[in-house]
Amino acid sequence: MVGGLVVWMIAALVVGVLLGRGIRLADVRDRADRPLTTADQTADAILALAASRR
Repeated sequence: MVGGLVVWMIAALVVGVLLGRGIRLADVRDRADRPLTTADQTADAILALAASRR
């Protein structure tokens, strides 16, 4: 019985990882198609500031 639960937990983890990657890849493609937002510009500014302080 415990072995069955472990198998189901591993299967759920694998499905979650696969779905998570699929969503992330779709989001990256969508982000490339849309214009920059203020959130993108803010993130770029933060990265530039961090790079300049190194």
